[in-house]
Amino acid sequence: MFSIDDVRIPIRIMLEPGIYTCGNISANGKTKLLNLCKEYGIAGFPVYGYTYNDFLNHVPFSVQEDIWLVFIDRYDLLKEQFAPQFDHWPDVIFMVDCKTDCAALEDSQECYINMESDRITVWNV
Repeated sequence: MFSIDDVRIPIRIMLEPGIYTCGNISANGKTKLLNLCKEYGIAGFPVYGYTYNDFLNHVPFSVQEDIWLVFIDRYDLLKEQFAPQFDHWPDVIFMVDCKTDCAALEDSQECYINMESDRITVWNV
């Protein structure tokens, strides 16, 4: 569990390390959270976002040692190629957007995103 405060839109992640799927609900904040992970990661915060467009543009999937949260968008289109790498980072929270069934995520938990105008909160049951 961690939070990023003193930024444009604060993020509060109430999850333990592991793999979480975000569900197929539209307009729940997944894209906003992904974009914030990319933006805040570039600014030096311990978050990382990776998209299918990154993959198509040959951007390597590269998680640094100090990262706490990785958000992967459209994992189904990536053909689950990063699944073997998840075990390399046991202390990382992986949030994965997968529109179809992804066999590599069968042990994942579901998480929920609450997007408000001034913050984003993520939790699971």
